[in-house]
Amino acid sequence: MKPRRRPVIASTTATPYLDLKADERQELRLPALLKDHIARVAAQQGSSVSEYMLRVLAADVSEEIAKPIEWHLSAPEFKVLLDLLKNPPPETKYMAAARARAKKIFGASSHVR
Repeated sequence: MKPRRRPVIASTTATPYLDLKADERQELRLPALLKDHIARVAAQQGSSVSEYMLRVLAADVSEEIAKPIEWHLSAPEFKVLLDLLKNPPPETKYMAAARARAKKIFGASSHVR
């Protein structure tokens, strides 16, 4: 009897990565025991090793990349930052293109105009 395939589940923040075309390859070395355990877990979840690893990596990367970045600014630098936030410069065609690409990749949100 063939094992029932369970759906691939990922965090909502990982979903944009999983919807992108997988057009790059990454080769890595790992301990044989870890490789065996990855294969076992993937099989238990009804996933291929590639699907499982991509899902786990996407979830971890999306969590790490969202962590706050700490800036150490002097008083004048902080003032410049506040001024920029209060009065942003006019949008350029490059910024508009980047915003459109972000909206396409990550979907509409309150942070994307």
